[in-house]
Amino acid sequence: MACPIDEDVALSSRRCAGARFLFEEVVQDPLAAILAGADIIESERASKATNAVYPVVAIRTHWMDNKITKALTVDPELTQVVLCGAGMDARG
Repeated sequence: MACPIDEDVALSSRRCAGARFLFEEVVQDPLAAILAGADIIESERASKATNAVYPVVAIRTHWMDNKITKALTVDPELTQVVLCGAGMDARG
């Protein structure tokens, strides 16, 4: 499955998607690689060991996922989640 990602898409959004892809043991985002694009995945993989931002993105995403899941479980009347400023986060 391929999705054309142009330069029009913010680099920071693509890099966050790349971080979610690189930390797939922490974050469940099946579209992360597609949203990031092969070029971002390649460059992010090369700097994964030295970039302190990637673990923060993964941990922050995991924390938010847990909070949203808990809220939806506790209150059955909640039926919708709105992600404002999610930056290519398609997990919602």
